[in-house]
Parts: sequence; C-alpha cells; structure tokens
Amino acid sequence: MPKKKLFPRPEPGHEISITINVDLGEDSYKLLHVLSEPTAEDKKEYQRRSIYSELSGRDRKIVTNTGAAFEWLWTKCIKRVDGYETEEVKDFKDAVPLEHKIWAGDALLNRAGTLKEADQKN
Repeated sequence: MPKKKLFPRPEPGHEISITINVDLGEDSYKLLHVLSEPTAEDKKEYQRRSIYSELSGRDRKIVTNTGAAFEWLWTKCIKRVDGYETEEVKDFKDAVPLEHKIWAGDALLNRAGTLKEADQKN
C-alpha cells in the first residue's frame, strides 16, 4: 500500500520574501521585505484584530480593521527590509511607510503555509 503523502510543515524560522514594486514620480523602487512564517497563534491574533463588533443602541455591527491587523502582523514577523533609507532612523521598521507594511502583511498572509518554490512540484 503506497504511503500517504502529507503536506509538510514549514521549518522553524522559515522565511518568506515579499517584493513590492513602487513607482514614485519618475523613479521606480524594488523593495524587499523578509518575514518569518506566522505561527498559528499569529494568524488567530490577526483574525481577532481584523474583525470586531460595535454596539450602537440595540444594533450590533461588524467592523473590519484589516489595515491595523496587517500592520500588527508585519511588525510581529518582519526580519529585515532592503531598498529603504534606514540609516537615519533608530529602528529600520520606522523607515517603512504604513501602506508598504499593509501590502507586505497582506502578501505574507496569502503566502503563509505554502511550499517554497523549490519544493513545489507541477
């Protein structure tokens, strides 16, 4: 009987590289964000932070705040960036614009738990 193939777990410390291409005026920038694979707890916390409910009188409405949740996830998982002017800031994270953190956090969540290209088979 053939052995059942199981989906591999990411190795501890597995890194995910996200490239963001940004045009600013006549200049183009290729920016790299290297993040650690989010844990299951990180993903749960992202979900908790992204959706909450508010009471308004007798009505309850669901509110999404994915921008803040993506920023939290990015801050939790970021290891390094490349392509940003970081020499003038104390912490490299402060050199990254908020919308770049959101874009990279979104891309991270979409790629988390997937195989590295070298491990994928067509």
